[in-house]
Amino acid sequence: ARVTPPTDLRPGASVKITALASWVSCRDICIPGKAELELEMPVSESARRVNTDLFSEWGARLPVNYAGKTPPFDIDIKTVSKRENEYSVVILLGQKDGLSGIGLYPVPGNSFIVDDIVAGTDKGSGKSSAAFDVKVLPSHGQPQKGLETLIIYTDKGGKRSGYELQVPLSK
Repeated sequence: ARVTPPTDLRPGASVKITALASWVSCRDICIPGKAELELEMPVSESARRVNTDLFSEWGARLPVNYAGKTPPFDIDIKTVSKRENEYSVVILLGQKDGLSGIGLYPVPGNSFIVDDIVAGTDKGSGKSSAAFDVKVLPSHGQPQKGLETLIIYTDKGGKRSGYELQVPLSK
């Protein structure tokens, strides 16, 4: 996140930075978590960058949003309605350009429950797959049209990266 300090900060004062962090931990089911973080920092006379190598390293690992661009692999999504507000999803990913270590992580947020996750890679075809069930939870606002999903992979140069994918869920 980019932080822009107020113009009226004075050296010697301190400023409080707060963040609301959320994440999802998945194995057999996906469990969301969240925390409110707070850091009090002193205001200095001059600006100086710190931890630039650390920020560069981790910034390069952030997912790339390929909206409107060609993804780095072939994607085939099959969504089947099981019952009202319940779906079975299968995602097949065909490798391109020497990709490896493909992992798929649904991000249910507060709108979905994702469970019965089965994932793997077929050694013969090289296709990675993930199958899971999705239950749409009652929403108090605008319902989400799809399930956000993060696909992590390693390119042929060894760089680990991610691709954001919206899995459509239709009624």
